[in-house]
Amino acid sequence: MKTIFLSVFSFLSFALFAQTQITYDYFENDMSICTAILLIQNNESIFKLNDLRTSGLDEKHSTDDVFHFAQNDEISKVIYSTEKSSIVRIPLYGNEIIYQVGLDVDGAYKFTGKHKKIGDFDCEQLIHKAYGKEYDIWFTTEVPLNFGPIKLNNNPGLLVEVTDVTINRKYILNKIENKVDIVLFNKLKDYMLSKKYLMKEEYDKKVTEILTNKKRAKIAKMNENGATITFPTHEKSSTAFLIDIPEGLIPALNKISQ
Repeated sequence: MKTIFLSVFSFLSFALFAQTQITYDYFENDMSICTAILLIQNNESIFKLNDLRTSGLDEKHSTDDVFHFAQNDEISKVIYSTEKSSIVRIPLYGNEIIYQVGLDVDGAYKFTGKHKKIGDFDCEQLIHKAYGKEYDIWFTTEVPLNFGPIKLNNNPGLLVEVTDVTINRKYILNKIENKVDIVLFNKLKDYMLSKKYLMKEEYDKKVTEILTNKKRAKIAKMNENGATITFPTHEKSSTAFLIDIPEGLIPALNKISQ
């Protein structure tokens, strides 16, 4: 974790954190990819992944033995959140998918009782399960922030490290500042609110259709070339690009085989 800029903040008042800008370092499979930014403006937040990759083979992070792929565009992943819901944008195989999900009140939370020092912060571990994902979270109550990265909101404090255990994605706190790039905040907020978004059930249906069709096309291509392909039951190659795994997606993918 790099330098944390807290200026003259008093940790006794939530009001002092009404305008906060947090930078995270983003990792995929333990490889540094880019940064992500969390902009908090009173009771709203914007989370954006600053990913400059294009869709397809990620040559920079691939080797002769292991290939890495990205699904991205010039905007990348963006999440606009209030205290009640989030609007999520993901690029997926040429599609701009925008959908709304409510505040996660049904997810499973488990405080492990484990503590460790991360940088200057005394942190506690929390395991959170929601929308088909499992997150290993280290947070500190020294900074009373409700919002977090990838719409992990309604928190007991600042999220210092977040690992999406399901697909090995990690967000590590880099910098926190008592200011907000209000121009960027308003630009992204206006963009997200100008779009027609799917409700969660519609999102589940659309993404399941895209990914099952993609798997069928991949199998057809392999059959054309006289090659064989196997898929693990966790279907991580399909779900790696998602923030929320649609209900019923993995069983639907498992039913498709060569």
